Amino acid sequence: MSDVSDVSEDPGTVWLHYSLPRTAWFELEPAARARHEEAFRAERDASERLGGRRAGTFHVRGQSDYSEVEIWFFPTAELAFDHWSRLVTAGYTDCFEFSNQVGTADPAGPAAPEAIERTS
Repeated sequence: MSDVSDVSEDPGTVWLHYSLPRTAWFELEPAARARHEEAFRAERDASERLGGRRAGTFHVRGQSDYSEVEIWFFPTAELAFDHWSRLVTAGYTDCFEFSNQVGTADPAGPAAPEAIERTS
């Protein structure tokens, strides 16, 4: 585990993306939905090639406006914004309700679990 007192280590940026399919998503013909899914997958793959690391997608339970949360780590906030911009251009916001949160680790706080590799 890294030494949390070493503030010179860049913790990177975390991007939390909450989503819920819109009615329009369910109304798409299967072929149109498959084209959207492929476009979104291509943008996620591009983000990984650019240095992003997807930590996973999780089902949200309990009282929430969303059904899933997707967690990413990026070396910079700008790369997280680029990731989102490309998804929007691919038509993501037409298909899903969403909420995004971006943050950086507090260097004085506890280190992230070792199971999640950082992109810094």
